[in-house]
Amino acid sequence: MIAAELLLVALLLPQAPAGAGSSIGGRFVSAQTGEPLPGVNVGIEGRLAGQRLERSARTAPDGTFSLEGLPAGTYSLSASKTGYRPAMSLPVSVTLAPGQNRADLEFRMHRSAVITGTVTGADGEPLAGLRVTAWRFVWSEGRRSVRHSIQASTDDRGAYRLFGLPPARYVVVVRGPAGEPPTYYPSASRPSEATPVAVQWGREASGVHIVVRPGPSFSIAGRLLDAATGGPCRSCSVEIKRLDDVEDSALSDSGVAPDGAYRLSGLAPGLYRVWVEKAVPPDRHQASCRDVLLSNRSLDGVDIAAGIERTLRGRVVLESPPAELPQMKLEVLAQETSGADWTPIRPDLTFEISGLAPLKYHLRWRGFPEGAYLKKLRLAGRDLAAPEIQMPEDGSLAGLEAVVAFDGASVAGAVAPPESAGRGHRVTAALLVLWPQEGQSPLLIERRIGTDPSGRFQLNGVAPGAYQLFALPLTATPEIEDPEIRRRYGSHAQPVELVAGRRSEVNLVLAPESAPEP
Repeated sequence: MIAAELLLVALLLPQAPAGAGSSIGGRFVSAQTGEPLPGVNVGIEGRLAGQRLERSARTAPDGTFSLEGLPAGTYSLSASKTGYRPAMSLPVSVTLAPGQNRADLEFRMHRSAVITGTVTGADGEPLAGLRVTAWRFVWSEGRRSVRHSIQASTDDRGAYRLFGLPPARYVVVVRGPAGEPPTYYPSASRPSEATPVAVQWGREASGVHIVVRPGPSFSIAGRLLDAATGGPCRSCSVEIKRLDDVEDSALSDSGVAPDGAYRLSGLAPGLYRVWVEKAVPPDRHQASCRDVLLSNRSLDGVDIAAGIERTLRGRVVLESPPAELPQMKLEVLAQETSGADWTPIRPDLTFEISGLAPLKYHLRWRGFPEGAYLKKLRLAGRDLAAPEIQMPEDGSLAGLEAVVAFDGASVAGAVAPPESAGRGHRVTAALLVLWPQEGQSPLLIERRIGTDPSGRFQLNGVAPGAYQLFALPLTATPEIEDPEIRRRYGSHAQPVELVAGRRSEVNLVLAPESAPEP
């Protein structure tokens, strides 16, 4: 943390001019050992007098770099090194006066984590050429899911190496030989039965050995029909996701035959969702799906009608807006999976989201002006209990109203370093997370903001209610979405009761990088 603070101070304090032309220089060091890092690719980009200027350099064996002969102006500095990640957010902004030399910058970089191991069959023989993937546990809207992180293939000894990983808990999965379901470390057929692998910056988790044991393998097959024509859907794609274990982890996809036939194979028993998308020129799609329980036999005849247009239409209603309403750029997101897109809200405050499947969608909003927040959602004159919409099987849904109020609460304060960090400096690189307490309205959402160079923060336009406020280090932001992680950080959180139209002042101490053990 200290190096990150020194960097921010260096970026903010002016330096004395020295000679003609300006320069940017400094060094990169390991966040784990403090040793210099050679071979870091450093780049700057600026727009001076309407012209774009780019320069690059690589750090020397002592970790230093220098970019000289630069015109005065403001530059964006970024950096990269294979197997490393910056300890603070990049790019950063660097302003140069005429003749100014900035040679005292220091950047810390974390060495990424690594997972290594082998894959063997039940007989102990190595399995070569199999794909091994690290899935990272993530939490969204209170549900645990996995996100694909990185993959590698086993060599002739059955060995694999997964590198470039940030600190997290991972499920390591190997795709079996053709026609066989995946195996999860150490030898499980279901993600929930896997042993998670926890890694930290600069550490290698070795000995993650996976044993692939033959197990039952089934398939789901059927036809994709075009709802518009009644014939086969030739412009459809299909994939399958498992639902009864880890939320919505995509497993495989299948080609579609000219007659609309598809087959998804290599599946273990479980609950699955067959997801179908029909391409609609020029760049739209229509989604359909069907949930299927696979027990002890393959299933045929799982036909799905694609191409049914399902659109959610609604409008934003402003409750007691200020006389001078600032220009708004509002967007709405109907989220069923992490791949959903934000939809712009029109100037007349109406919106429509197309391409939806007959599922329950969680609605999210962004772009509200200062002091505003989502107060309620109404459908057909009835207040909804949660920001969720169930799309019907056979068509669209209209008349949704999102009521935006302008009497939001605000919370401000400062973050102090822990006692172990010493005295005489401020925390200038922390993430503040405001999380609704248990039992609050589902309309309350988490909010995040970073500290400014003085170590202060301020969040405006917060929905009134009871929250927990966390101050987390940027160098290793924990998975605060995980209820267990929030519970373990409970002693480092500040409870806050926010009242409409009022400001609360809160001072916090920076939480440790790792959650306290239970």
